[in-house]
Amino acid sequence: MVFNNTYEANGSISFYAKKVVSNRTYGVKDEEFSFSLFDENGTKLQTVKNDSNGLVSFSAINYSLNDAGKEFKYVIKEDSGEIPGITYDTHEETITVKVSDKGD
Repeated sequence: MVFNNTYEANGSISFYAKKVVSNRTYGVKDEEFSFSLFDENGTKLQTVKNDSNGLVSFSAINYSLNDAGKEFKYVIKEDSGEIPGITYDTHEETITVKVSDKGD
């Protein structure tokens, strides 16, 4: 008699950012600014807008056991807009994710 077991693992990660506007009396308005998440090949994965507190929340990215041992790079950028008086931030935030399996 043989007993066969199957092992599977999965996980996810979510990215967050904060939008701050200096020298403006009311700060940040809900959905006023948009931000995009790109993979290491430059493919746009998501575009989201800030909330009324300036929080920018991207949807979770899922990984499976097949991703264990791999490294993934992502870039977050603020999308340029046309709000008068606003100078948009042009820096890019690079994030590296190393997927591992804890075996539990």
